[in-house]
Amino acid sequence: MNLILMEESSNDFSEISDLLKKASLELPPTFQNAHKVIDKLRQSEAYIPRLSIVAKRDGMVVGHIALTKALVSEKGCDKTCLFMSSHHVLPSLQNAGIGAALLKSIHLRAEGLGYKCIVLSGYIEYYKKFGYRLTDKLSIEVPLDGVLLQPFIKELIPGTLLNLNGPVELPTEYGFSSYNRKLI
Repeated sequence: MNLILMEESSNDFSEISDLLKKASLELPPTFQNAHKVIDKLRQSEAYIPRLSIVAKRDGMVVGHIALTKALVSEKGCDKTCLFMSSHHVLPSLQNAGIGAALLKSIHLRAEGLGYKCIVLSGYIEYYKKFGYRLTDKLSIEVPLDGVLLQPFIKELIPGTLLNLNGPVELPTEYGFSSYNRKLI
């Protein structure tokens, strides 16, 4: 399989949207609108073009990963962390190493840009293979469903978790956060 990882471009947006729709069909309804959220995030200050990556095979988008800025408290002061907004692979190509390749690439890129940690909510058994761990210091609230998600975190720089504590505030583009403070 000839897999190419690259920053997404506007030419990829339609294919990414189709991919996200297909890949999120099995998820709970709250999370089936990933394609709409990503479209909104691209217009926000939380969007980081260098951290929105596509995997292409034979010129076709088969995977997507995106990290966006989020706020988390650190001893009473807000710090920017990264939140995994998208990590999807075409269902017919899952378990072929594409998701792992995307994760490894995004970790290197985020660290290279100076970010300290990545927060996500997902399947712990999968993500712990890549250094993510459950943390009870942080939470992500999804008021629409009254769900409180327990996030996983990966330290890109050791010691990042020492002072982090409290809710992870996601951009308003998710539709369920009070994200109104200035990003750092």
